[in-house]
Amino acid sequence: MTREQIDFLGLRFDNITKQEALDKIEGFIRDKIPRKIFTPNVSLLVESRNDKFLKEVYDSCDLLTVDGMAIYYAMKILGLPIKESLSASLLFYPLLEISQEKGYGIYFVGAQEDVVQKAVNNLSVQYPRLRIVGSHHGYFDMQNVPTELMADIQEKKPDIMLVGMSSPYKERFVVSNMAVMNVPVSLGVGGMFDIAAGMADFAPEWIRKLCLEWLYRLVQEPRRLWRRYLISNSVFLWLFLCEFIQKRILFRRTAKE
Repeated sequence: MTREQIDFLGLRFDNITKQEALDKIEGFIRDKIPRKIFTPNVSLLVESRNDKFLKEVYDSCDLLTVDGMAIYYAMKILGLPIKESLSASLLFYPLLEISQEKGYGIYFVGAQEDVVQKAVNNLSVQYPRLRIVGSHHGYFDMQNVPTELMADIQEKKPDIMLVGMSSPYKERFVVSNMAVMNVPVSLGVGGMFDIAAGMADFAPEWIRKLCLEWLYRLVQEPRRLWRRYLISNSVFLWLFLCEFIQKRILFRRTAKE
């Protein structure tokens, strides 16, 4: 499949539909070469502009998709033909359905021990034929990843590893250990284990379409998220307005010529 990407505020997003992304992931599994997939939202897009590590990770991704309608609408307004907003949450359950059908092995890493176990238990009921080959909590030192975790992943040989950590921990874990783990697909899924465990809820579709998913999450975790969203949303709006004005000026100059 030819890779089509679109530049937006310093990142190159794959211009891809959900079905195309799922097909691409299955291709990665068949290739058996370690690949990484992340889905930056507004906060991470802004952070990557000043964080060299995040920028390098996202630039080297095998699949980088838009997370959130704010980025999607901003790209549309700027005339960038992005096909879909495709967050990890929109890939999570369809990928489990395909894995159940095709027999792909899944490994879960992230969240607290009780949360990841609850997520595994719930998903085992929801997808009775799903091969969940292993799981591990995400509360460990990224500089000293538990040797038993690496050994378990190597022994279980999963086709897909779902990493339910916040950033930049999930990026650091995947990038630092890809060669050792040798998993065909590593996908950062953020807080999806909490949702699968019944500890959190998806924002309703109407809230997502209004670009207010950040507010929905802020209400759920105000102490942890208020500063991040206040700063990143403001910076994103400023960057978008600068880009919009620049394009309008360029359009007018081109029209005059």
